[in-house]
Amino acid sequence: MTRRRLLAALLLCLSAAKLRAQPAFKTDEPVRFAADPAKGFHWDYFLLVPAAADRKAATLLVVPNNTGSVDDDIAAHEKAALLTFDQARPIASPLNLPVLIPVFPRPKSNWQIYTHALDRDVMTTDIAELKRLDLQLLAMIQDAKAAMARGGFKSADKVLLMGFSASGMFVNRFALLHPKAVRGAAIGSPGGLPMVPLKSRDGSALRYPIGLSDFVEVTGAEPDLEEMKKVRLHFFLGADDQNDSVVYRDGFEKEDEDLILKVFGRNLQDRWALCRKIYAEEKFGNAEFVVYPRAGHKVTAEMTEGMLKFFRTVLAR
Repeated sequence: MTRRRLLAALLLCLSAAKLRAQPAFKTDEPVRFAADPAKGFHWDYFLLVPAAADRKAATLLVVPNNTGSVDDDIAAHEKAALLTFDQARPIASPLNLPVLIPVFPRPKSNWQIYTHALDRDVMTTDIAELKRLDLQLLAMIQDAKAAMARGGFKSADKVLLMGFSASGMFVNRFALLHPKAVRGAAIGSPGGLPMVPLKSRDGSALRYPIGLSDFVEVTGAEPDLEEMKKVRLHFFLGADDQNDSVVYRDGFEKEDEDLILKVFGRNLQDRWALCRKIYAEEKFGNAEFVVYPRAGHKVTAEMTEGMLKFFRTVLAR
């Protein structure tokens, strides 16, 4: 065999191996897609596409995983990610939405990097596998859209996002970091303080993830406020919710805690009211803040119904 033919045969074998590595496309059940650093993501993700999804312009619902605890065993985070489909189902099933759930770790050995909240450490760490999980999620979204196309489903350009607690923090921050990719986001109890679209307040610079003062340093780009204003945002909180990550060092650094308590208040319910005022002052007409009476730190049936109504409205536009 000539050298040219040998090279051609080798390339053909490599291409065939790559095709075999792609999971078979299935509908109505979660399919695992393996990490692919060459494509920009270091962790697996799951994709569930209902057979009844829109084949001409399916809108992907992205739900960041939130294990609720640190663990160096990725299997623990994978198990929690699969359980997240149960949380997404009351929204995704009535709307026939495909669902993407990443399997991001939350390592005990690097506990201060609150990956599931997309905290400041995620943006600044030198650990390649944990750095910029927002960009890794964007890469997963593109990979999922390509997989859906192979299965006969064309995807809408923008995605929907939903999250509660730490994953609510992730969703809030991701929507402001990448507004051109997001059509609407449901953000539940985001860790004691929603991220606000301001560079400063009362003379204090608001750095990420409080606000936008160092947006360029953290992301390499200027914040696009006009695009941010186009994203439909549904913030919701229980009136009895006191789950406050501001005072914990995995959620916020001490200097950020001090600034938040000074500028936004000591009580998360008071901060919520101020953040609602800030979004209104900044002319974010597509942002709504809802407080549910007699509800603590959990997603109630009423909250789920509120999210479903919100997403129906977003999709109808």
